[in-house]
Amino acid sequence: MGDRPDDATRERLRAGGVERALWEPFDESALRSIVSDSMVCQGAIRGERKDARIPTTLLGRAFIGAKRKDAIVSTLSTGGAFLEIPSPFPEGSQMSLEIALPDGSVNVRAQVVNARYPGSDGASQQPCGMGVEFLNLAGADEERVRAFLKEIGERFCV
Repeated sequence: MGDRPDDATRERLRAGGVERALWEPFDESALRSIVSDSMVCQGAIRGERKDARIPTTLLGRAFIGAKRKDAIVSTLSTGGAFLEIPSPFPEGSQMSLEIALPDGSVNVRAQVVNARYPGSDGASQQPCGMGVEFLNLAGADEERVRAFLKEIGERFCV
């Protein structure tokens, strides 16, 4: 962390094995992003996540049949997302999910793998919502999500 380095300093950092860095000023989401990315790369996140979930503030809409819930997509990866929502769907629920990326929406089938309800353990420190796993993100939608995540991640490359 620190001031944006010049090209010679960046080269020395790369030679020393540094891949990601934060330049001042940075906000909380940038810090969360680089920590999440580093934890995935080091295998420190609980088990199965292949890709880092990048902090975002995207709009999302979850549909089960005719029932619709609007949410904030607070983290996103190619494998899933966390949706901040006051009343999450129950674990195991499958849904259609629409995520508004800057260049248009993507649609994906998803399943709730964990839910955090108001008043539950940890809900006072973390937002209520649901972690979802994508069931069929593929093709052009997958490429658009990858491009969006890459663009965010490149902000931190040395």
